[in-house]
Amino acid sequence: MTINILAKLPHRVQYFSLTNYQSVPRTPDLGGYYSEHNIRWNVKKGNSLDIRFQYVMRQGDMNDDYKLGFRWR
Repeated sequence: MTINILAKLPHRVQYFSLTNYQSVPRTPDLGGYYSEHNIRWNVKKGNSLDIRFQYVMRQGDMNDDYKLGFRWR
């Protein structure tokens, strides 16, 4: 099962989230997950450059990521 969320906020800010749940075959249990959370800020109206912060979560210990960078659309 995958859940996607996109929210357009004031001042050229966007929040985007993707969460993917994986099942265990032939059971109702969840076997894993992967989730991304992104905050994007468009530097200037009409410009195709964004500053992006991303937080990635995965099942397991000590394997989450934080990323800060630029996005060109």
